[in-house]
Amino acid sequence: MTRNVTLVAATLAASIVQAAPPPPKLACPGGSSSVELPAPPEQPGVDEGKVLRCLDGNGQPTGPEFWLRPNGLFAQRGSWSDGAKNGLWERWYPSGHLLSQYTYQAGQMISSRCLNEHRIDMPCTNATAPREWQPPAPEPKAAPAPTPAAPTPAKPPSGANMPPPAPPPAPPMPSHG
Repeated sequence: MTRNVTLVAATLAASIVQAAPPPPKLACPGGSSSVELPAPPEQPGVDEGKVLRCLDGNGQPTGPEFWLRPNGLFAQRGSWSDGAKNGLWERWYPSGHLLSQYTYQAGQMISSRCLNEHRIDMPCTNATAPREWQPPAPEPKAAPAPTPAAPTPAKPPSGANMPPPAPPPAPPMPSHG
């Protein structure tokens, strides 16, 4: 009996929490391409993960976008249209529990639902809203290394083309006192 209860409890716990999926593949709209970006800085649980995004020919987000934690779980996912959030955007706690669901139409939020870690409804705040992040601009190319200075000429051998030594200083004058 104990074994069956443990098995049921483990099965139930696994169904409540998001399981680590295989790495998702983006189905980018025609004419766009997928990119993999480093995770945005200062995002707890995501900071070593990655962002998968589709970009159109002008570099604007279009189609699906996934934020993945280092363990492969989703941190956030949603969709873009003409550079604006569109449709359902979802965020998850690091534990895998659903945090929030926001629905957008042409970049404007039209509905939201937020849950605490125990899956109880709670007020939505900026902390629960889907994140936006633009990767940093590429580093400028480094300036070419300076040309090394011409080598210092070697000292000529002693006595060769050397000026004569300076005369010794004059002896001090006797004092009359």
